[in-house]
Amino acid sequence: MKINEAADLLDGMLNYWPGMLRGNDPEGMARAWAYSLADIPLNAAKKGAADLSRTMQFPPSVKELAEAAQPYMVRRQRWDEKWARDCHECLSWDTPLYKKMQAEKEAQAAG
Repeated sequence: MKINEAADLLDGMLNYWPGMLRGNDPEGMARAWAYSLADIPLNAAKKGAADLSRTMQFPPSVKELAEAAQPYMVRRQRWDEKWARDCHECLSWDTPLYKKMQAEKEAQAAG
C-alpha cells in the first residue's frame, strides 16, 4: 500500500470511527500505516475495515485491520505449483514439487 492509498483508507475509516485521528498527525499516520500495510491491497483493507466496523466500537489497530483484510486478498499461485497440483489431481502423478508442498503443508498444520 502506498502513502496516498493509506491516506484514502484512513479517510474512509473516519466514517466508521470519527475520532480515529484525534491527536495524531494525519500525514505521519498515513506514512506509518502505509509502511505497516505494504503487502495489503487497498481494496482488501477497505473491505476488512467495513467488516470491523460492524463489530468494533473503537478504531482497529494495524494488526487487526491486516487480519481482517486476509480473506479478501488474492493469493497468486506460481505456475509450477499449479502444474504440480494439477498433475496430482488430474493424473495422480506426485511430482517432487507436489511432495514438497504437501510436506510443508503438514509441517504448518503440525505447528
